[in-house]
Amino acid sequence: MLKRIANAGVNIVVLGVSVVIFLAAFLLLTSLGAADHPPIRLQSFG
Repeated sequence: MLKRIANAGVNIVVLGVSVVIFLAAFLLLTSLGAADHPPIRLQSFG
């Protein structure tokens, strides 16, 4: 039972790390793209 819980915890951590890395890469690419072509919608905020 403890092994099953540990495996589930590891799977959740791996999944969470994957999502965080994906979001970080997506935001990085979006910010780089916005630096080349700033959209008016984002410009109005700052």
